[in-house]
Amino acid sequence: MSSLSEPATAAHERAPRDVGDRRRLPSERELRETTWLSWLRTSSTSRWVDAACEAVTAAAADCGPVSVLVDTYDLAPDLEGQVEVVAGSDLGGGCLGASGPSFVIGEQGVQAVDWTRPERSTVPRPRRRRSQSPPLVGLPVERSTLDLGTIDSDGWGTALLASDTLERNPGWTREQVAEELVTTVGATRVIWLPRVIGNPELGHGYAPAVFAAPGVVLVHDQQNIGHPDNETTIETVALLSRCYDAIGRALQVVRLPAPARLREDDAWLHWTYLGYGLVDGAVIVPLFDDPHDNLALEILGTVYEDRELIGVDARPLFRAGHSIGCLLRGQPPPR
Repeated sequence: MSSLSEPATAAHERAPRDVGDRRRLPSERELRETTWLSWLRTSSTSRWVDAACEAVTAAAADCGPVSVLVDTYDLAPDLEGQVEVVAGSDLGGGCLGASGPSFVIGEQGVQAVDWTRPERSTVPRPRRRRSQSPPLVGLPVERSTLDLGTIDSDGWGTALLASDTLERNPGWTREQVAEELVTTVGATRVIWLPRVIGNPELGHGYAPAVFAAPGVVLVHDQQNIGHPDNETTIETVALLSRCYDAIGRALQVVRLPAPARLREDDAWLHWTYLGYGLVDGAVIVPLFDDPHDNLALEILGTVYEDRELIGVDARPLFRAGHSIGCLLRGQPPPR
């Protein structure tokens, strides 16, 4: 399952033909107007985390406009002249992938869906303020009561959804979540991933699969049978191997190896190369000074052959419970 039988993705993926004004959630692979980046603020913030955030910011800025979100002015990084720094944002300091808005393209052009955390959520994180702040300023905003968490789109109406979404939304059923996604982001086919990698209760939950292209899915491949993520890999591959996307195409599964290093400080590591970030024309790849780094780069270079691969030491980010991908969110250009 590690070889590709379809063309690799283009540097800037084209939108589906004949979509008209139908609402859809674009893929992060599509051309963007700007990239929003959340500068981390965590209990384990250190110069190492700052250095990793700066490396990701520099890599993204080399590929296009970047706006850095920080929650307080005293944490604003010294990046003047390289990127736009937006201080005082309630979306700064955290994970845009889990708590940021989703940009959709529809009848009003580019608009945003703001996912509002329910009061009874089992995830112990503070609710966002209801005030409109970057990156929502200037866009039509629709608010949903669904605490979405992790979602990945192929841009054609298929969504991969983390199974912990139901835990984050007590009282919701899968059918209700799917209906909400049809209304908000135009997802007509929802594929529920069996579980996340790691322990989301500790802030270390990552999606076990992402779209590399329409019809092609990358899966975190933890082959060590003693590792707790091994069962996640087995279940995810078994599920996706029999799934079809929104246009009836069987999904092709490409395995992306887990890092060879398994433990640190007597605890399991849940590091994953799926934690990469996409920007225009490039893939910012997490590296771990690991024997599998080169193999992961080789596979990603095959999948994204028209993009530059930019490696960043992501160990400080993952030790703080984050990945490169969760820091970034692409905003589509005006339509």
